[in-house]
Amino acid sequence: MAFCIISESRGMSLWDMLAWHRPKVTGVLLGTVLSVLTFFCLMKYTMVTFLCRILQLVLLAGVLLGFTNRWHLTSDDIHEAVNRLVDCATPRLVTALESMHQLVTWRDYRRSGLVTLVSFVVALLGNLVSDAALLTFFLVLAFTVPAVYEKKKDLIDKWISAATAQVEKYMGKIKTKVEEATKKKE
Repeated sequence: MAFCIISESRGMSLWDMLAWHRPKVTGVLLGTVLSVLTFFCLMKYTMVTFLCRILQLVLLAGVLLGFTNRWHLTSDDIHEAVNRLVDCATPRLVTALESMHQLVTWRDYRRSGLVTLVSFVVALLGNLVSDAALLTFFLVLAFTVPAVYEKKKDLIDKWISAATAQVEKYMGKIKTKVEEATKKKE
């Protein structure tokens, strides 16, 4: 079954998967993720203990591979792997740091305001419900929003444009007031 799903999912984009373009693949993926999430929620695992269990399994696998002499790494192999990782991660890290700098310094008022608003909403939701419930909620949203958007695209685009106009109107007012306040200070 797993090989059938893997072969079915070749060439699919993330949007195709989340928008249920191939229901069999999306259903198996959603069912698997929800099953794993439910298992860990019922077992009362927190994220820290979950990551510790994964680390313990990896370390146990390393010990077993070491005892059976099936895994031989040399110092050169480790240096090569680290160099490849650094070469791959450096451009992405630089881009992420530049984006964070622009976000923190409010270069783009709209994006920074949106991030601030989203962080407040997520913090509020995190205070009201557990992290696992919040994760489950966002997972379900990730699999339902694309399908709903494709079916009601015109109506949703109309609402988004109206909301964007309102946000830009208020962000313009805030930007003007901030600029006036900075001019008064000077």
